[in-house]
Amino acid sequence: MSGAHLSGELSGRLVHSTSLLFELGKYAILALEALTLTHSLVLTIKIVDGPSMLPTFSTGDQVIVDRRDWVNPDQGDAVILRYPGDPDHRQYIKRVVAGPGDTVEIRSGSVRVNGIPIDEPYLAPGTTTVPDVPARVLKADEYFTLGDNRGVSNDSRFFGPVERRYLFGRVLTTLYHAQPTP
Repeated sequence: MSGAHLSGELSGRLVHSTSLLFELGKYAILALEALTLTHSLVLTIKIVDGPSMLPTFSTGDQVIVDRRDWVNPDQGDAVILRYPGDPDHRQYIKRVVAGPGDTVEIRSGSVRVNGIPIDEPYLAPGTTTVPDVPARVLKADEYFTLGDNRGVSNDSRFFGPVERRYLFGRVLTTLYHAQPTP
């Protein structure tokens, strides 16, 4: 009799442990799904490669990218974009200097939006922007993007404005800042 009682007690604990593990497994799977959706639809992490955004971002920096706000980045926002002419479909980090409906031009070393030179506190002191780019009005879905390191950046000065559909996301912050490359 007491053997039967002991056996029932052990199996009861086993069932309780199995159900606890099952519940924990369900929550772990739900958490993993939530993280996966957040990573693919809301926030993601990108690693900077190349000197075109020095001094703000350098090779190896890890940045958090908000994919929700990519539709309407503001002037001064750093964005991740896909250059449509790149056969390798790589992503680039650039700065939005003008958006839809703006008139943008580069003249005498400065970027002008709607005829007014813009303030660019993210540039290294003494940076000038060349070559001159004649004034152009951006279409309803176009953004003019430049690298902060103007001397080495391949950007809208050379490949033209970027259509909204090629913008991947807006950089929120740097998660990890690597040492700048010389």
